[in-house]
Amino acid sequence: MLTDNVWITAFFIFTVIFFLKIEGTTAFPILEASQTSTNGSNIASLGCDGDMNTFSLTNSGGIQSWNMTLKTKTKIIWIFLSVGAGTYIIDISQNEAKHTRCGTISQPVEGRMDTIITCPDLVNKVHDGVSISNAENKPLKIYEVEILGIVKLSPNQVLNFSDFPDTISRALDNNLETYYASHESNHGSWFMKLDAIYPMKWFLISVRGGTFELHVTTGYTLTNSSTLCRAFNISGIKQYQTALECVNAIKGDTIMVKKIDEGSLRLFELSPIICPRNHHGPNCAKCQEKCQSCDPITGKCTQCQSSLYGENCKLSCPANCVDLICDHETGACNGCKNGFKGNHCEQDTTLLIVSTDAGNTTSLDKTNTTSLDKTTSSVPSNIKNLETTEDGNNVDQIILWSMLVILSILVTVVIILFVQSKKKVNPIDGKVEDNGIIIEFHRGISTYELDLVEIVEDDPDDKEEEVITVEYNNLTSQRVSKNKFIEDLPSRKNDGALEREFIDLPSGLLESYSIALKTFNRNKNRYKGIYPYDHNFVKLRADEDDTEGYVNASYIHGFGKEKSYIAAQGPFNQRTLEDFWGIVWQNDCTRIVMLTNLYEGDKMKCLKYWPDTELNIGSYTIELDGMDVFDSCTVRYLTVKFQEEVKKVTQFHFTAWPDNSVPEDVTLLISFRELVRSGLTSSDGPIVVHCSAGIGRTGTFIAIDYLLEEGAVEQTVDVKGYVISLRHQRGKSIQTYEQYVFLHDAVVEGFTNTNGQQSCLAVL
Repeated sequence: MLTDNVWITAFFIFTVIFFLKIEGTTAFPILEASQTSTNGSNIASLGCDGDMNTFSLTNSGGIQSWNMTLKTKTKIIWIFLSVGAGTYIIDISQNEAKHTRCGTISQPVEGRMDTIITCPDLVNKVHDGVSISNAENKPLKIYEVEILGIVKLSPNQVLNFSDFPDTISRALDNNLETYYASHESNHGSWFMKLDAIYPMKWFLISVRGGTFELHVTTGYTLTNSSTLCRAFNISGIKQYQTALECVNAIKGDTIMVKKIDEGSLRLFELSPIICPRNHHGPNCAKCQEKCQSCDPITGKCTQCQSSLYGENCKLSCPANCVDLICDHETGACNGCKNGFKGNHCEQDTTLLIVSTDAGNTTSLDKTNTTSLDKTTSSVPSNIKNLETTEDGNNVDQIILWSMLVILSILVTVVIILFVQSKKKVNPIDGKVEDNGIIIEFHRGISTYELDLVEIVEDDPDDKEEEVITVEYNNLTSQRVSKNKFIEDLPSRKNDGALEREFIDLPSGLLESYSIALKTFNRNKNRYKGIYPYDHNFVKLRADEDDTEGYVNASYIHGFGKEKSYIAAQGPFNQRTLEDFWGIVWQNDCTRIVMLTNLYEGDKMKCLKYWPDTELNIGSYTIELDGMDVFDSCTVRYLTVKFQEEVKKVTQFHFTAWPDNSVPEDVTLLISFRELVRSGLTSSDGPIVVHCSAGIGRTGTFIAIDYLLEEGAVEQTVDVKGYVISLRHQRGKSIQTYEQYVFLHDAVVEGFTNTNGQQSCLAVL
């Protein structure tokens, strides 16, 4: 038979493959776990070790607590809990000191309860841990706590299919601020397709209110009662997060969300929980120690480790099974050792014919061969056993060499898997399989203004949050001469270099923005996640009602001049209307650049802050002195009065920038930019530039103006470097890849257009 060393080597190889396969599935590394007391050896770490059979346990009496601290802060929205009997209070911690209540659960009877809880209204907040306390004088018994995050699927699992619209991916991009909006105004639907059929039971979902059905189908079959996972209703029109559990597990490769009431479908995020091999349940816990594999839903063993069988793999295979291998359920041996037969390899009682030295034959019962060996020395040497010593050695050698060949192949496979796991894949076009799951959809790289989520005023659950400063250190210069920039641009577009460059840009909010989140500043922000940074927000002179002087606007450096621009959101309520004119007045701004229309579709993008003749806004009186209307822009000449002082302001309104897109003709914006700069002197105050949120169209215009100014003087250009710099001054500036491409095209147009064509100056 095989030596122990061979089996140990084989086990080691399979173990390496197993860990390579599930590497990186833990999204939130744990720094430490602690509890107020320990009952016996049931320490705190057993409550977050990924093993459902172990648990932490505190003493009874008094308030007891269990705490888990993460290595890095993250958004905590869904939490899986497996607990014993009792009432548990779950809090989410910020800096270990500030806590936010997530929820309370109760398990009234003895036994284990598994559940997923949702922490409400924590979408834009980051936390560093979970704290669980008891509401009764009972011990805390915690089998497992795991933060599920936004999704369970890695971004590297996406594929790109050209027949899927880009908007589908917005519900799969790990971003709770972007969403898929159905084209249908009523009864909209959304679906995604996996690479294979999987059993599914749990889903994490973020959606705007309504009545829905969630289906799991195989292929594109029609939905019916058998494909229905769950029907659910969410009241109101806000964005909600919840966890859904199907009534029964359903196997399929296609997931569909259907809105069955009036109104369009707005789906922010949907994630099926599909576990890697040898894991199960909503938290993808490890299979029991004695299982070789288990059911991905129930955790029931589907194959025991060698030598074991039974429901929980607690029974040992019969000793006479070949290699101690037997049927997982019945214990029936796959093969018996010599001298044994039957399902469980009982002794063989049939007669065995042997010969003696004298040539005589003797009939022996196989059960008596041992006694025969003891009593007759001449008989055993001539018994024709099934395995002679010489033949047995040959068999062992054959098996041993076969195993060595298999092990060599396995080692090669391990090396290939390891190399492939290290390869970089195009984040848009890459086809990577992780944990055996491939999702079929576009990865969205654009965030349109349509995606912006408005802040609900006076929301009692919308509280302040701690803000961390994010440092970005990958600032690589791509400065080239103007001529080389113009020459290389077509190829950079065609080979995907420009697309990859945009994806590599730092995203999100890159500096501290705590002042924007102060309670008294909340209704000065229109959109969630669009906040100016603490270091350069526009601060108005304080008055009795506003000690901060905060405005959702940012100072932006120009070429050779600090505070050349003010990037601002468009005014959207009475308070921001007065603040807007406060920006203009207190900064001596003589020019306003408006890049949005008041309404685009049925959406109000900006309040009208100028008059038809005269308008009073707070302490300011604005008069319209006249205007010029062109085919793609309007210029308004305004007089602004504050107390006894009067100032002249010109508003340049570009009207040809469509919502969620870019101007059709790049020359329109270049000529508009020339019009804005006409007669501008270094002594003028900053140019106020705004759209609706003050980041997409606003950032694009400022970048064009800066880069053309810099290029005219330096004869070089570095678009990537400036956009990174701009995003450190106004977060999320230049929202979409389409805007990034348009920026490059506009810079080329500005460099090459020497005729001074004034397309927007064709008077109507």
